[in-house]
Amino acid sequence: MNQLDTYPPLDEGSTFSKFLYIEQLFHKNLNAKDKESMCENVLLTSYVCKERPLLNHLFKAKVPCTIIKEPRGKGKGRDPVQEFKHCRFIIPLNRIGFGCFHPKIMFIRFENSLRLVISSANLYEVDWAQLGQVIWFQDFPRNVDDNAQENDTLEVLESFLESCVDEDSKEMLMDLSTKQYQEFECPTNIEDIKITHFVRGGLNLSDYDFNSCSVRFIPSINGQIKSDEKEKYGLYRFADLISQNESVNIKDTSKIIYQCTSYGNLKKEYLDKYVDTLTGMIDTDGLSLPEVTERPELKLIYPTQDYVDKIKEKNKREVNCLKMNEKKWVNNPEYPKEMFYKFDVLDQYKPDHDLNPHHTKAIVITDGESDDIKPICIYIGSHNMSAGAWGTRTVTQESDDVQMTNYEFGVVFFPDEDGTLDRVYNSFMHSCTPEKYSEDDMPYIIQHKLRKSQIEKSKKQEQEEAKQTEAC
Repeated sequence: MNQLDTYPPLDEGSTFSKFLYIEQLFHKNLNAKDKESMCENVLLTSYVCKERPLLNHLFKAKVPCTIIKEPRGKGKGRDPVQEFKHCRFIIPLNRIGFGCFHPKIMFIRFENSLRLVISSANLYEVDWAQLGQVIWFQDFPRNVDDNAQENDTLEVLESFLESCVDEDSKEMLMDLSTKQYQEFECPTNIEDIKITHFVRGGLNLSDYDFNSCSVRFIPSINGQIKSDEKEKYGLYRFADLISQNESVNIKDTSKIIYQCTSYGNLKKEYLDKYVDTLTGMIDTDGLSLPEVTERPELKLIYPTQDYVDKIKEKNKREVNCLKMNEKKWVNNPEYPKEMFYKFDVLDQYKPDHDLNPHHTKAIVITDGESDDIKPICIYIGSHNMSAGAWGTRTVTQESDDVQMTNYEFGVVFFPDEDGTLDRVYNSFMHSCTPEKYSEDDMPYIIQHKLRKSQIEKSKKQEQEEAKQTEAC
């Protein structure tokens, strides 16, 4: 988790001593602050990107910085490569004309290692100082012994990055490489250019040994994904990883507890297929769905309007990271309201942490055997619950394709001998035994906030007009 500005000081041994400032991640020793321990260069990704003042310490130290980000604005704001003195921006490829670039990844290169960070936090000061986030990171050594890569970490990372660029981006890079102020080499043949050639200061992922990687990755990419590729991305990657892991046995009595900050235009049918895909109940050919009489319960956690009102009353902050559209909840009688549960922080983190909204995205799958939560699989990352993030499968006699609109990235933890699952689960601040929404409960809906503000503004105007009338 990240260290927020409402927390107590980082006293050693305190409840909050495990939390991180973003600045710490860019030092080899997390507790160091000297320039000598700082990274050599970085490649970062983000949806919202306001790099100043968040990354000023990198810019002051003249650390080469490259950021892949969601396009904003028109004109130059959508050029595939944008060059500035402090940073190079790359705008990712959009294959279907809509969707968003939503992953939050950091490649932080040190002299003899690469630090990989996956989180739910954008490159925006508010995200790191005022919103609760999930963070996973691990350092990987240089592959000096040329060890064979025994897992798919390198393959997944390279494939995901390559999906972000096309020939237009590569042509712009070739053009930049001819300018004297650019200190990098670029292949002369466009077919030989990889996204790592775009990175200021250089980055070759194959230089590192990823055999110690403690997690598996789940990427999603924007586009139409063919049948033979679908198990590399989104929901179908998640299901494939579960099916490969013999220690994960999802039962009818298991719970799938999903906490996130944005819910799409969900239908019960899609959510049932989501669960059935994870549990392996859908036929591998996708052409038929066997009759399912019992399936694991899917619990969707999201803050109520009352909960957010208390945050705003205590902390005087807006809560713009929570996205629930009024049309979904109020105007759609088929919206799966019965699956929603209240977000709340655990008692040990009150009152400090319930001053802040959470931007976390986490999935906990339980064993279904005990009354207490016993996780058998945990996901954290950038995926909110939507078909755009996880993918929609369309099966015909001719094809079996998946469409995704969003780029996303997350990590999955499976059982191991070191007790990693329990440590990850115990690091969560939110309750995974949530209270169900009552009929009177409303989720936090941003339109309600806007309407309330407009009503209050109108009341003030009426009061002012009344005063002026009395004065006359």
